[in-house]
Amino acid sequence: MVRMLSVALALGLVASLAWGEEDKDKKVNPVEKREKKENPLDKDFLIEAAQCANNSQNVLSIVEKHASSDKVKEFAKKVRKDHDDLLKQHGEVAKSKKVVVVPSLDKEASSKISELKKKDKDDFDKAFLAYFIEGHEKALKTAEYQKANGKDEDVTKLASEMIPVLKGHLEEARKLQKDNK
Repeated sequence: MVRMLSVALALGLVASLAWGEEDKDKKVNPVEKREKKENPLDKDFLIEAAQCANNSQNVLSIVEKHASSDKVKEFAKKVRKDHDDLLKQHGEVAKSKKVVVVPSLDKEASSKISELKKKDKDDFDKAFLAYFIEGHEKALKTAEYQKANGKDEDVTKLASEMIPVLKGHLEEARKLQKDNK
């Protein structure tokens, strides 16, 4: 699974570099560029979704080891399984679209993992849940934007399937956050 995801993600990076060459000759105004980054669609959505899922999987592996609450640990395991399932679907769609993304942590996620590892047991769960909720709210917004505005039917279907999973994760994380106060 990891090997297949790695290959798929690598192909996505290569494809995204090729798309960049196509767009090099086109002038893009800064507002359009920012909107595209904040609201990625279709192939850009696939790349963003893969990066978010990869970041999340890395954070969740830390949570499973460092969380003080058994409920938070179980939540992290459940979310990892759900993400594995979504990544499998994502990989199939990305492969059909010839999109590959290299699985690596982005700078923000790497920094957040370092920050979380420094937390003591009492603060770790709260910090993780706050970070998780923030990230999943952003992912939900991105998936909803894809669903509403996407041109690619397969990618839009994937986003549509992600939405209830993301909403479920958010609901459970908010409940855990409330319980941990």
